[in-house]
Amino acid sequence: MYAGTERFLVEFLRRNTRDSLGITAAQLESLAMLAVGALWIAIVVRRHGGIGRPSADESRDALQPAV
Repeated sequence: MYAGTERFLVEFLRRNTRDSLGITAAQLESLAMLAVGALWIAIVVRRHGGIGRPSADESRDALQPAV
């Protein structure tokens, strides 16, 4: 997501021809990267409950056999 945001903002400084919606092709690609990154993070959060590493307690609990 950061790469897409950074690229989108950098493209305002460049002299490129405008394509559609008043923005350049590179900016459109950057917005697509941003959207895909946001979707990926949403899927990971939904499946795993977050994007951070599990704490030591959570890791140990995952290794215990179900009773």
